[in-house]
Amino acid sequence: FVLRKIASNRWKVLCLLAGSILVVAMLSSIPIYTNGTLQRLLVKEMEQYQLDTASYPGYYVVDAQLKFSGSDTRANYMKRVGDIALRTPSDYVHAPATTYGRILEMGSIARKVTGENGTESKVAVAVKNVQGFEQKVELLQGRMYNDAVVDGVVDAVVNERFYANSDMAMDQIYDIFTTLDSTTPLFRIRIVGIVKPSDPADLFWYQPDAALNSNLLIGTGAFSEITGTPVGDKTLARAIWYYAFDYHQIRVENAETVLGGFQRQSDEFFSFNSSNLASFPLANILEQYPEREARLLLTLSILIIPIVLMLVFYIFMISQLKVQSELNEISVFQSRGAKR
Repeated sequence: FVLRKIASNRWKVLCLLAGSILVVAMLSSIPIYTNGTLQRLLVKEMEQYQLDTASYPGYYVVDAQLKFSGSDTRANYMKRVGDIALRTPSDYVHAPATTYGRILEMGSIARKVTGENGTESKVAVAVKNVQGFEQKVELLQGRMYNDAVVDGVVDAVVNERFYANSDMAMDQIYDIFTTLDSTTPLFRIRIVGIVKPSDPADLFWYQPDAALNSNLLIGTGAFSEITGTPVGDKTLARAIWYYAFDYHQIRVENAETVLGGFQRQSDEFFSFNSSNLASFPLANILEQYPEREARLLLTLSILIIPIVLMLVFYIFMISQLKVQSELNEISVFQSRGAKR
């Protein structure tokens, strides 16, 4: 009976179906359109940020000043902060980390220099270890460092700018002291090679100028051996852990998860010491998006509600027309005792 009625009034039924589909489609398109618009806006904004600042917005960076380690050794303090940094933020960023790096820096160290008049003095030097550095550079001169302390001597490599601006010579050994006034060297160092980044655009190079232009770069094993002694521990000055996330794959619907996770991890770093810093430019950009989403939803709702009302009125009119066409049969059923 129902199928016969539908077949005999198929155009009216099709009109009702079309109207219903349009109403559902209009209402369901609001969140879909909102998400798509905000996602495109987020990617464009991060691309513009990268152009304006010449800095990649997907870097997640933890910067720990190890000289504020308190009563703990600096190595233990670094390990505890590093354990938190190594809890991959991918868990709440919901995007792959395209690279990971760690930079360790020694401070309060100096080398002897002899002036033109023959007097000796000491000048501060910067010694760093960049994890995974060896695979990201190419040699211009000399060789790559030996990642060990041999007879108290550590191999180092530098870049062209450092070598051009420094009075240090290739393959010459220099004594390194823990302070400007100390008399016993902590270790000795020699430059064995000059390098440059294989790909300067590689996201591995977080702050490449700061990492290369004024530093002697040594291997991870040699760095650990030097700083593993009580005296060497006091030279540990700074540690930086960083991830580079592909911001094109960060979804705007995960904004609150990203912001919440970053805030929790930042609080953990800060709880160790107020000098610890965690930075994530992408989080600063995402902070604006919950409010933007609310404004866009309101705007779309204001635009779509009149159209939806017209569609509902259309469905109502078609329904009334269908009822009017069936009045005779309805009267027959009522005369036989049927109820509304």
